Amino acid sequence: MDSPRETVCRFVVVAPDGRRSSEWRVWTGQEGKKPTDDVYLAPRTQIVDFKISLHKDGWGQYGLSQAVRDAARPGDRRALLRWELSETEIFRGWTPAYCLQFPESELAAVPLSDETQVEIPASGVGAAIAVMIMTSKAGTQLPDGLGDGIIGTLDRKNGGRVAILAMPVRFDAALLSALDSPSDGLSPWAIPGTQGEHEPYGWIVHRGTDGTRRSTEFNTELRATEQRPFSLPDFPGVIRPWNERPTAIDDRGLECAVLVCSSSEQPQLFVDTRARCDHQHLGRDATDLVIAHQRGKLDHGWGRLGNSGHYTCISMPRVLEESGGMDPSQWAPGPGRDSG
Repeated sequence: MDSPRETVCRFVVVAPDGRRSSEWRVWTGQEGKKPTDDVYLAPRTQIVDFKISLHKDGWGQYGLSQAVRDAARPGDRRALLRWELSETEIFRGWTPAYCLQFPESELAAVPLSDETQVEIPASGVGAAIAVMIMTSKAGTQLPDGLGDGIIGTLDRKNGGRVAILAMPVRFDAALLSALDSPSDGLSPWAIPGTQGEHEPYGWIVHRGTDGTRRSTEFNTELRATEQRPFSLPDFPGVIRPWNERPTAIDDRGLECAVLVCSSSEQPQLFVDTRARCDHQHLGRDATDLVIAHQRGKLDHGWGRLGNSGHYTCISMPRVLEESGGMDPSQWAPGPGRDSG
């Protein structure tokens, strides 16, 4: 009879005063089931919404759960980001697949769940705990000297292993400075219909010097709690919430924004922040369209809005093509650009 295979590891970083990180899960398959060659990571409270996938084909991705994909807009249902996994060995036969970083300053006073998990002692003040997810092929042994740094190992279908290594590292707090003073005109993509439990954690995704992707966890309660108004600094008009757009406009769920222009009032741009679009690009396109309206250069992409002027919907060609919800003859490229 085959011995049980190790397919799941749960861990959390805990400070002496009880503050902790989010509780993470790393797995290669369901508990008690045969392992796969793919590796998955996610915070415990967010598994129902998204996970980080490290695939055997050499690619990683931040992917949405089926429930979130079903609730997302057409064209926003793909993985949030895909990248090629690093092939640089950190130890002989061992390749770093992903790194999670937990600064001591960002741990939060949140009670632990009842799950059985490895508790990793937090680093000292001004430092962080780095948790490296490493993979190997069959027959590869871990090097000597790692000691208690290895908090878990998992099986893979190909006979290789996953090793989870925790170690204290220096941390540059400047990495988090952008969170305290975010740039105007940028807005996060809001995942609709999320089901995860609320905990005060967020993650900055970046690339290490060896090319390995990493997530640095931060404490949202330490950031400004006031909601900054969405803005596009270069747009010559008023930015308004999506739910205030004119009900007469059939947006079909495909648009990033709706622009309304008239000769008597300031241009109004109703922005759908659920749309995963480039808002800097959106600001330029909306400005070009305002100028086109002022010059009377209205193509078939514009519609009449009663006696209130004209409107046009702004989207991306990829969204329109993938959704099948609008024929190319029904939309027009933005002025001077090759995007809708």
